[in-house]
Amino acid sequence: MAAARKRIAWHNGSWADKGYGVWALKSRDSALASPGRLLGWCGFAAPEIEGHDPEILYGLTRAFWGRGLAREAAETAIAWLFGHTQAPGLSALIFGRLNPGSLKVTEKLGMTLRGTMSFKDFMADEALAREVLDYEIWRLREGPCDDPGALVFQAPYKAGQVVGAGFAEPAAAEAALCDADRTRDSFAQTNWTDPADLTRRVRAAFREGMAESHVDWYHLTREAWTARHGKET
Repeated sequence: MAAARKRIAWHNGSWADKGYGVWALKSRDSALASPGRLLGWCGFAAPEIEGHDPEILYGLTRAFWGRGLAREAAETAIAWLFGHTQAPGLSALIFGRLNPGSLKVTEKLGMTLRGTMSFKDFMADEALAREVLDYEIWRLREGPCDDPGALVFQAPYKAGQVVGAGFAEPAAAEAALCDADRTRDSFAQTNWTDPADLTRRVRAAFREGMAESHVDWYHLTREAWTARHGKET
């Protein structure tokens, strides 16, 4: 809760400090959801990459994934940014292996891959990084799970990225993840995979995350946006 309050305050403060920020996304279509229901959020934050453009951010409640809403929200936000600020472009930092849907959105927006940013630079706050590691261990052990196959890759991979940045001791983190997968009741109840194979998959994902401790950096210029949309915003 403390981390959430800090993050919300940071986003809210961006409006005064930078002239841009994050909006709530709510339904206006009763066929989609009850009017006024919170669907997610979208907007901009101060750049994580020093000296570069605002970073676009978005997130949707899982029930509304796969409906084109992220692209719709992002396009609306970008049009606002170029219409109301002097920003020459915008960036997006994405965990590509974990968020293939976001990669598709960036492609549809016309963004191009410019490089990577190390996880250590992306999450320079050591206390927050350790909280992320604890969260991923908890998520593997008992967090909500609609897709066990995805979970046993995503949680240890993200944990591996944190450890690969030097925020925790590898052997202890890997042991905690393996213990978490063995104690999760739903894995044992569904018998969806052999326990030994499950542990191997967790270890492999964790080590992949350690070796790929970075996020992908995508960028879009004002000129490229204007060219795609045929006129100045």
